[in-house]
Amino acid sequence: MIYSGNLISKWQVPDKLVEVFGLIRQGRPDAYFLILTPERHRELVEPHLKRAGIAPEDYGIYSCPHVEVVRYLCAADVALLLRKRHPANEVAAPGKFSECMLTGLSIIMTEGMGELAALYQGL
Repeated sequence: MIYSGNLISKWQVPDKLVEVFGLIRQGRPDAYFLILTPERHRELVEPHLKRAGIAPEDYGIYSCPHVEVVRYLCAADVALLLRKRHPANEVAAPGKFSECMLTGLSIIMTEGMGELAALYQGL
């Protein structure tokens, strides 16, 4: 499972990302959580991982130049795209949505993220 993006915007929900990963691990104990985010955002997700009891060997937090993001996306089976409701997300699908779609990833996402996201939910 992968999350790719920043964690600092007011609509980001690092606690929910970890919560969903925990739910996935209940059915797939071998699941690994790859978090691709700027290094300075590491501190925004690590406390949630520790609080949830996720072992360090079950996740990795990495940073990379944008041109390398696709390599990480292709290594995953499913992507998380979870956000709080916010007007910015309701009028436009996040760029990460398109990146995930282009790599063929299945996406677990919250509602209310632009028209493309609404179409995706209908597939």
